[in-house]
Amino acid sequence: MMEFTTIEKSSYAVIAERVLKEAYGRLGIDIRVSGRPAQRAIHDANSGAVDGELYRIKDVHLKYPNLMMVPVPVGIMEGVGITTQSDLSMQGWDDLSYPEVCIRNGVKFAERGWQPSGDGGEL
Repeated sequence: MMEFTTIEKSSYAVIAERVLKEAYGRLGIDIRVSGRPAQRAIHDANSGAVDGELYRIKDVHLKYPNLMMVPVPVGIMEGVGITTQSDLSMQGWDDLSYPEVCIRNGVKFAERGWQPSGDGGEL
């Protein structure tokens, strides 16, 4: 049995868990997934309290030296912004610099303004 952490209440975790249970099941390995607050989930994986993290963005392992990226994507996710301001023009992360912006702590692409193109800076 292997145990993985994931970001609690993440709809993407439901999909990733199904994919990995099927993949590991074909190898004869049972897995258990435990939802936790995002920062706690990655901390527990990095500390060795569990076998790994269910999914994270590419290169997050560079900041967490005890984690190793498995180079097989489970899926692709895009972040979106939601507003009530119909006249808001968004060109990039810098347009979200005013105080009303909320992000989910521990979600690394949001914390760092990570973009799929890879130019979001240091993790």
